[in-house]
Amino acid sequence: MMNKRINPLYFLFSAVLLVMAATSLSWSFPLFCAETAVALITAIVVLISNRQYKKYISNALNSAVNAMTGKDKEFLSHLPTPAVILGKGNKVLWYNAPFERLLPGQKSLLDKPISPLIPGVSIDSLVSSKSTEIEINGSFYTVLAAAADKITILYFIDNTEYIRAKREYEETRPAVAVVFFDNRYELERDFDEDQLTSVVLNVENSLQKWAGEYGAMFVKTSRNQYVVFFEEKDIKRLTEEKFKILDDIRSIQYGENRSATVSIGIGHHAESYRACESLARKALEMCKGRGGDQAAITDGGDYKFFGGVSMGVETYDKARARVVASVLTEKIRAAENVIIMGHRFSDLDCVGSAIGLWGTINKSIGVPVYITVNKKTSNAKLLINKFEECTEEKVFISTDEALDIADEKTLLIIVDTHSPTLFESEKLYKSCQSIVIIDHHRRTVDDVENAEIFFHEPFASSAAEMVTELIQYMGDSPISKIEAEALLSGIMLDTKNFVLRTGIRTFEAAAYLKKCGADAVEAKGMLANNLETYKNKLSLVAAAEIYKSCAITFADKSMPDIRITASQAADELLYIEGVDAAFAVYPADNSINVSARSLGKVNVQLIMEAMGGGGHHTMAATQLKGTNVRAVIERLHSEIDNLRSEG
Repeated sequence: MMNKRINPLYFLFSAVLLVMAATSLSWSFPLFCAETAVALITAIVVLISNRQYKKYISNALNSAVNAMTGKDKEFLSHLPTPAVILGKGNKVLWYNAPFERLLPGQKSLLDKPISPLIPGVSIDSLVSSKSTEIEINGSFYTVLAAAADKITILYFIDNTEYIRAKREYEETRPAVAVVFFDNRYELERDFDEDQLTSVVLNVENSLQKWAGEYGAMFVKTSRNQYVVFFEEKDIKRLTEEKFKILDDIRSIQYGENRSATVSIGIGHHAESYRACESLARKALEMCKGRGGDQAAITDGGDYKFFGGVSMGVETYDKARARVVASVLTEKIRAAENVIIMGHRFSDLDCVGSAIGLWGTINKSIGVPVYITVNKKTSNAKLLINKFEECTEEKVFISTDEALDIADEKTLLIIVDTHSPTLFESEKLYKSCQSIVIIDHHRRTVDDVENAEIFFHEPFASSAAEMVTELIQYMGDSPISKIEAEALLSGIMLDTKNFVLRTGIRTFEAAAYLKKCGADAVEAKGMLANNLETYKNKLSLVAAAEIYKSCAITFADKSMPDIRITASQAADELLYIEGVDAAFAVYPADNSINVSARSLGKVNVQLIMEAMGGGGHHTMAATQLKGTNVRAVIERLHSEIDNLRSEG
């Protein structure tokens, strides 16, 4: 059956033929007859076609209406809700007056496709979902679809007021920010009352102005903590502006080249202000655990981080170390045995920390204690071999051996990491009920939640430094010379021989280890390379290229001790003029790895975190599966660009 509207030009064509026939009558009667016959035949064909088209429309509409009961017909006739009937090809067969008012300015809609009238919505999806929310000319409708054999009926229920009320409700839901003045303690310690008052007033005035821009409520809850009550609609704006308040606070200078900083935790999408505040405090703890000078937003699930461009402020609190040491000692005495574990591909800081703890627990507390480590993949083989030569006791065990002795009375101490995905054995972690974490890396969102003790100091130079602080309060028996050198080698590794991330605590820890007999030359010998490793390091340095003040080198294939070689190459590249950060990209263990280093101007942790890794402001890394070296370098360029644009 024909279902196309007849083009008016066909009627014009028939009329032109009749005119031509009349014109030819004066000079050729046979031609006149022929042209007249053609014109009449054409006109008849056009009329019949047009009649068939009208019949199609009539039949389709009748089919649509006849498919309904008598009550349905009456309902459609008087329905105040916009309604439309669609036929073959989803073309409009019928619509009521409310539907016509729904689309002002539209001429006849009959036999036109419905798609342009409701763009982005397919009829099939409407039918399958039964009800769909759409927007037309600024109003919101719920579309109900009913499909028969040959027709589809759409009803448009106006719920504009409901949608607007719903949006207003969602936009005015509570969101709470808890703000922490990062370096208030430093100000009180190092400056007089006038300087302290001036800086604090500037910080608080900036925070009050910031809250006022959003119409938020600002409350000071303690000398270094504030609460700001936002609404949900403010979260989007805060995110888009990337928390410019962090830059405003950082512009407040005091002393010599020092800036004020704050950390901000925001909780939202919770049922009450109290619940939002609880989330905000968790987000704030995450910020402080990552070095401060940043903001974090959470809804109880994922975290979004902003800022974190500064090095942060070192905290110095021996009281906390004493308390942690006391509680840890009691935990050890209550356990039947202790297992110390670090991260995969353990380094000198990881193994050195474990050895320092082992020595104190073994001599001063007397509880059976072991260190579980994978000797084949460890980057501290020299230290492990040397320590085994110096003691007759069984110190190092495999993860399988650790699993055999682990039970509900085992205390598991994890050093130099707090991320389960990086543990030497995640299975061992899940097998133990009592967990202690000692770590200095910036906090990640996948940290351990069931730790009985979580000793986390992101401003410490190394885990070895933290362990050195603890063991001074854990017994009267001093550690041995080799144990002290193990700890010192860990500090030297992570500080690049006391160049990076050193503070008062770092040198005090080193002084204590020296007092215990540690020899710096012997400790440095733990970092020694063989000739092949040294040559590979030089080849990586020679292959480096500079991209926006960042040195990037790579290895196309793996090589012996590639992890150590790559990290040392990145360290060497930092001492090239004009280089703010260095990256070594290399394949290892079926993944592409990146070792990142900086001297402080570039926060490599943010770059590595964006690529799925993490670490410190000046030392970080990541591992990427299912890719290649060139692709990783391109992504590295992109993340450097992003960090530069945000900074």
